[in-house]
Amino acid sequence: MRNQKKAALLGVAIGLLLSGGYILARRVAARVQPDIVDWPRTERIALHIAARDPGSVLPSQAREALLADYQALVRISHEQIVPFIQLPAVSDRHEVEVLDRPLWVQRNLGTVQRLLRPLEDVYLDSVGSNKGTLFRLAHGGMQLTLSAQMGVVLGFLSRHVLGQFDMPFLAPPASAEGSAAASANRIYFVEPNIRRLQTRLEIPPEAFRLWIALHETTHAIQFQVAPWLAGYLGSLIEAYIESFREILQESSHPLRAMLLPGAEAKDKREGLGGLMGVLTTPEQREMLVRIQGVMSLVEGYGNYIMDELGEQLIPGFPAMRKRLEERKRGSLERAFMRLLGFDLKLAQYRLGERFVRHVVNNEDMTFLNHVWESDQTVPTLAEINDPDMWIERMRAGSRIASP
Repeated sequence: MRNQKKAALLGVAIGLLLSGGYILARRVAARVQPDIVDWPRTERIALHIAARDPGSVLPSQAREALLADYQALVRISHEQIVPFIQLPAVSDRHEVEVLDRPLWVQRNLGTVQRLLRPLEDVYLDSVGSNKGTLFRLAHGGMQLTLSAQMGVVLGFLSRHVLGQFDMPFLAPPASAEGSAAASANRIYFVEPNIRRLQTRLEIPPEAFRLWIALHETTHAIQFQVAPWLAGYLGSLIEAYIESFREILQESSHPLRAMLLPGAEAKDKREGLGGLMGVLTTPEQREMLVRIQGVMSLVEGYGNYIMDELGEQLIPGFPAMRKRLEERKRGSLERAFMRLLGFDLKLAQYRLGERFVRHVVNNEDMTFLNHVWESDQTVPTLAEINDPDMWIERMRAGSRIASP
């Protein structure tokens, strides 16, 4: 009899627990928003990481006081770059802004939102009006994961980016930010990161800032002398994001397809394998290779100009360059960079610089300028790795690269 009472009480307790859990689950599910990313959460996480150290935040007066110095460095850079690259003169009007880490997060959060908005629309179309408790809980878990990941990545980058050219295809519409000219040539300098690295490596502040200004101003000029470049690179990135549409529409598991598109791929031919094998489909990997080829050229060209002119303009430049190359990163920082793939990106940029240097040394700057003629003369990633392939293609008059 006593055992029966205990069993009955246990049954009642389990029933109440399950009922309470179900009610709680329904309430939690009902509060989950349909978006794939909780942007306020992402911003809170990113800002917390960005502003956690003293000196991460600069008063507006301090940033304004530095603005004139950076504007002067950009003017000097422009005056030196244009004759060096031997291309027709371009506008010397560049919008310059001095940022601290939280401001960098805010400027770039909007860019990420604009890039992902089409993907969010596709995802919402795929899930339709699914309001089941289990689905909404799973969706909430995905949303929490993606929001936290983006917040951590933006926070991490806010602590390491020195300068940034706000590429035109990433800028908001002119009506939202003012004139199109202002949004097309905006250069950012993240002063807390510049000051920290300059102090740590004991580099003269003016020399270090000029070196960074040379790189970012080169990017601004690239997109001026090649007006097609912004649309071309933007179309590649949009195509990559758009590639999720078919995956999501054909998938019976939109949550899994969102997080692991490679797992939904019907084409199982060999690719990158490992984690990238489930994070991307073979078609997406091909798109990423094309994007990497263009970005390797853009960044490698910037590195080449930065170093060549740095040698001419900055006293003691070789010693400064050596300190920068030999600087040591913490084990956690290195691990995080590998996880995000930044070590691969840095390797591609070094290949891009090697490509530019090889072409200039074996031909000349005028010959190199073929890269800015059209999207058909841009080197592929294979040609970035083997510059002579691109040289031969240009000599043969073939402007269309093989796939």
